[in-house]
Amino acid sequence: MPTRNRGEAAVDEVYAIVSARTPTQLAIALKWNRVPPNGPSTAGEWNRIADSLVRKHHSTEAEAARILAYANVAAFDAQIDCFTTKFEWWVARPFQVDSRIAPLVAFVAPNHPSYPSSHSCVSSAMGAVLADAFPSERRGLDALVEEAGMSRVYAGIHYRFDIVAGQAIGRRAAAKALAGSLEDHFDEIE
Repeated sequence: MPTRNRGEAAVDEVYAIVSARTPTQLAIALKWNRVPPNGPSTAGEWNRIADSLVRKHHSTEAEAARILAYANVAAFDAQIDCFTTKFEWWVARPFQVDSRIAPLVAFVAPNHPSYPSSHSCVSSAMGAVLADAFPSERRGLDALVEEAGMSRVYAGIHYRFDIVAGQAIGRRAAAKALAGSLEDHFDEIE
């Protein structure tokens, strides 16, 4: 968690990004803003990515079920840790701290604390599980996790430190899920 001076620098960074947002940054923010009813949730989008990789790599049904189970267990475990942390720290969002920062019109300004980014918690958890399942895709998945996280800064609704903390939570949840065993349960359906 940042100190007060670092917090001010974080607000200044978000303002600088939002006030000079590039067309590419705008496109990234909008790409990762798919929320129901106009699109899937964050986990839903990552499940689409998982489905695409399962098909691309010709995974068996049992492999696909195992990958999706681990990814979703990790994502929802990360969400629990994320929201526990949010309500422990109660960090105001950039637009709540500096009135010059306006979230993108396409975004509904979240009414829960900023730190950590739940989008990053889920993205990192699912991305890490998918990278474990498909090591040849790791670089692209890591890039998607980073892009998904930064989309929130580009939109003016998170600080960079929210993203970093969310990604750490997601990676821990993925490691925990991957350390568990679903093998016995899946052997029964093979």
